[in-house]
Amino acid sequence: MKKGAAGLLLIVSFFSLASENQLYFEPISMNSSDPDSLRRGVKLYSDYCLGCHGLQYQRYGRIKQDLKLTEPQMIKYFGPDFKNSDVIDGTISEKAGRKWFGVSPPDLTLVTRLRGDSWVYNYLRAFYVDPSRPFGVNNFIYPQTSMPHVLEPLQGMPSPVYEQLFSNGEEKIIVTGTSSGGSGKLSPKEYDRAIQDLVHFLDYVSEPSKLERRSLGWWVIGFLLLLTMIVWALKKEYWRDVH
Repeated sequence: MKKGAAGLLLIVSFFSLASENQLYFEPISMNSSDPDSLRRGVKLYSDYCLGCHGLQYQRYGRIKQDLKLTEPQMIKYFGPDFKNSDVIDGTISEKAGRKWFGVSPPDLTLVTRLRGDSWVYNYLRAFYVDPSRPFGVNNFIYPQTSMPHVLEPLQGMPSPVYEQLFSNGEEKIIVTGTSSGGSGKLSPKEYDRAIQDLVHFLDYVSEPSKLERRSLGWWVIGFLLLLTMIVWALKKEYWRDVH
């Protein structure tokens, strides 16, 4: 229990609340029944996130079973040494994370439950070039972020979009969006879809039983409807001769 609470506090420290710069925020809804999206998401996670961010409350075997991944796919994503019973740990140590980023990269198992799917989605789309920062990037959803833009090969390095605001008679110029230079492997629409896939996977990881629960829910609803019709028919039969 203490370990879980510490993990949540660490995520809060790394992904703090957005400030007044959060003027552009696009809500999304997750489709937890799309297996293809989940499989694309786990590939993105293994390619770009696993080096720093683990999933300490998720096991390899559960992902393999739920996402119907083959043994070669699991080896491709997680290496030949994975064991179904092991939890998924990031490859970077806490000490190295603090040295390089100033804070240990948080575990991502519960990040979508803590922050919400839309926040994580927008955060990953909000990086822009900023030479004043240690890694040369900033984020308009979470200003002064310690995280580098690890998805730059896919998106490219966007430029900031500024907006002039007046508050209490004072003029403020803040970043409200980004403009992609088209230097990444993906087009803006393709990149947005890729981020949706990644967030979809993280949403699944935060509650793996959701897939089974939603599938089972339709059977439960069907049973209750059938039971209702039977009970209604019995009521009519019992009360047929009562005047």
